[in-house]
Amino acid sequence: MDEDIFSEVSPSWTESIGIDPSQHDIDHSEHYTVTETPDGKLTFHCHFCQKTFGDKWKIHHHVMIHTGHKPFQCLQCSHKTIRKSDLKKHIYNKHLKNETIEFQSMKKRKK
Repeated sequence: MDEDIFSEVSPSWTESIGIDPSQHDIDHSEHYTVTETPDGKLTFHCHFCQKTFGDKWKIHHHVMIHTGHKPFQCLQCSHKTIRKSDLKKHIYNKHLKNETIEFQSMKKRKK
């Protein structure tokens, strides 16, 4: 997905992305266990399904799948997602796609 499409359609397209700060920084550590490997690396184990991850951010996003926590909300239709990138895709596909096509065809006509 091309970021320039968003800036051409609406310079403030990111205003459509709603982030509830009180929801985004929820501590999910009660849902996973951290162990250290002999070589000093940390491993994160999900309490729900026993999957393991080598990065804290990966287990954090994974646990939200189980808990249903979705901190990113579209301000136009209340659709919620786990990841900001998924919300950007939603906004483009559901709210900006037709606007972008119309904008680009208008731009071509002006030339």
